[in-house]
Amino acid sequence: MPRVTAPSSSVPPIDRLVSSVKWMNPEEFLSGGGELPAPLWRALLLTDGSTTLFLQALCRTPVTLEMIDQHTAPLPPSLTGWLDGAANQPVLQRRVWLTDGRNRLALGYALISLERLSPALRDQLAEGTRPIGLLADEVGRPSLRDRLQVGRLTDRGLARRFGPVGADTDTFWCRRYCLRIPNAMTAVIIEILSPMLDGPSSS
Repeated sequence: MPRVTAPSSSVPPIDRLVSSVKWMNPEEFLSGGGELPAPLWRALLLTDGSTTLFLQALCRTPVTLEMIDQHTAPLPPSLTGWLDGAANQPVLQRRVWLTDGRNRLALGYALISLERLSPALRDQLAEGTRPIGLLADEVGRPSLRDRLQVGRLTDRGLARRFGPVGADTDTFWCRRYCLRIPNAMTAVIIEILSPMLDGPSSS
C-alpha cells in the first residue's frame, strides 16, 4: 500500500483553494479577451507533457519532490465526475512541492482513484520520491493527459508558503487535468505555480 502520512495543516485543503477559481479550457484561455500572460507562461500552462520536465528545462536544474502528505480522503464534491465515480468516493490524496533545491516552484495535488491503481504504481507511490507525472516511465506504459483547464486563484496564506518569492503577490496561475496510465492509474492533478517563474532563473 502507498505510504500514508497524516494530513498537514500547513497547506490549505484543495476544495478551499480552488472554490473561487474560474476554470477555462485552452480555447477560452487563449481567446477569452483578457490579458494573456507571457509566452513562457502560456506554454507551461498548456503543456500536455510532464510539468516536472518542463520546469527542469525552464530552470536548468534538477527538480525534486518534497512530500507534504499522502492519505486516503473523500473525493471533493467539486471534482465529481473527474474519476468516473460519485462524490466522496475514497481516493488517495497526495500533496507535494516541486523544488529546485532552494525554491518551491509548484504545489501539486493528486487525487488518485484507489479502484484503478495497479500494484506496481502502489509500490512507486509508497516510496514518495518521484513526481507522479513521471511514474509511467517506471512501469513502462504511456500516459495521457486530458480535460486540461487553467485559471487564477487568490490565497494570501499560500503566498507565504511559497517563501520570499511569493511575498508580493496573492494570486497564482494554476491548472488541472486528468492523468491516465492505462491499466495502472487514473488521477486528477491540480498544480499551482510559483510567481518566481517570472524571475531570472527562468530566463
